[in-house]
Amino acid sequence: MNSSHAPTTLVFTVALNGYHWRYGELIDSQRSYAKRCGYHYVCVSRPLINALGLETAWLKLSLALAALESGYDYVFYVDADARIQEHAPPLTNLIKADKHVYAARGYSGRINSGVLLFTNTAPAREKLSQILGNINRELPVEDDVGWGENGHMIHYLSNWVGFQELPPAWNNNHTADLPDFIRHYSAGPLRAEFQPPAHKRLPAMLTSKLANLLRRLKRLENNRATISCQLPILTASALQYFPELQAPTKAK
Repeated sequence: MNSSHAPTTLVFTVALNGYHWRYGELIDSQRSYAKRCGYHYVCVSRPLINALGLETAWLKLSLALAALESGYDYVFYVDADARIQEHAPPLTNLIKADKHVYAARGYSGRINSGVLLFTNTAPAREKLSQILGNINRELPVEDDVGWGENGHMIHYLSNWVGFQELPPAWNNNHTADLPDFIRHYSAGPLRAEFQPPAHKRLPAMLTSKLANLLRRLKRLENNRATISCQLPILTASALQYFPELQAPTKAK
């Protein structure tokens, strides 16, 4: 980590296929948090349509690695369907000298990758590279969640000495009366708490249908080989749309 300057922190979310419309209110809460704490914020909403569908979730890891490699000292990822509360504190007190990747457990009791904190250390970058390099690996049934990168995060982080579990308040997708810092409306007990208005849902639904059509036109199969081939292309495209993901000294 570069100690010659004040630490730079990136907060970002991935909201492709119309999610930036559907979850605009929640994304605004993330942007407000970053501004209050003096962090850089990016909502990755382009390319607007891509053919990976739910597997777009892998993009959070490849972009986090790119941000670390560019020089950000800390990278904080938050799913688009999560609200950062107005009283959420800065990330400073979470950091431990010998820990490199941070996440909380979700309602399933396993690591939930909807909120992730990475420090710019060799172990963090190596762990991200390891996970991304093993997209094609079959997971044990106890780790697999059926789609996306969450199963790989469970598998590669659970027993790793460099992993630090975050308190539940930093990714609450399970307890309605928990005094939380981040409330995550993912698939789980809290999902029904947040229902965007119809005029927000409709554009997202139409965009999602177009993405599915693109997938069929490209004849992409829903398998790990497709993900490993398509993810570098999607990553490069997102970085082109949002160069501030790789330029901490220029980000606003």
